[in-house]
Amino acid sequence: MRLRVATYNILNGGSGREAQLIEVLASVGADVIVLQEAYDNGLVPRLGTALGMEAVVETSNSSRRVALLSRLPVRSVANHRRFPPIGRNVLVATVELSDRRTVRVIGLHPVASLWFGFELWRWWEAQYALRLAAPYEAHWCLLAGDLNAIAPGDRVGLAEMPLWLKWTLRTQGGRAFGWSISAYGRGGLTDTYRHLHPTEDGFTLPADRPNARLDFIFANGTLLPFLTLCEVVDSPSAVLTASDHRPLVAEFVFPE
Repeated sequence: MRLRVATYNILNGGSGREAQLIEVLASVGADVIVLQEAYDNGLVPRLGTALGMEAVVETSNSSRRVALLSRLPVRSVANHRRFPPIGRNVLVATVELSDRRTVRVIGLHPVASLWFGFELWRWWEAQYALRLAAPYEAHWCLLAGDLNAIAPGDRVGLAEMPLWLKWTLRTQGGRAFGWSISAYGRGGLTDTYRHLHPTEDGFTLPADRPNARLDFIFANGTLLPFLTLCEVVDSPSAVLTASDHRPLVAEFVFPE
């Protein structure tokens, strides 16, 4: 039995790029897709219809919301948006793999900016998300999204960054703080991409000339042993223009 999960920031609701998004997502072939920046414009249900997937769209504190598409039955959904610390919404879905097996999928999209003040806010939201994951410690659970932070030790392609981002980093001594990403690790979750690719950049943004890794899929200790793949999606060519992010996909294979 296989579970293929993707996370994808579709950029400002995806309007005007629907056909490209469908092409990219169809090529990914994921069973569950966590979407960020899914505006309430009906696009997510249309994506679901085109891909043969159930669409889950909930309310958010912002026009930018976290949504979910699933080819598998969605047995329950809890939407969290207590402000603060949640800037948008945190979506928790229970997805059925078989009659006896389920996986919890937590999707989120913390506030952007590499300024350390916003990283403190992301750390606060990470603590909230970890409390949501804690009850599932003995069950299969993953957390996915555009986390808008740089993991400690990750390289950043400064030469390709816009001037305002370079200025932000220079005011911080050239550092991009990764307290929020570290928090997930201390909370018992593993960065699936880095687990399988300890030395590769794995850049996901911007799509046409990536210089940073902002998109993550974390697995808890119960799910991690079944991880077989985690890759940044770089084809078809529509991935370069469908959004400013590239999707990230992870695959888990379970015994029958």
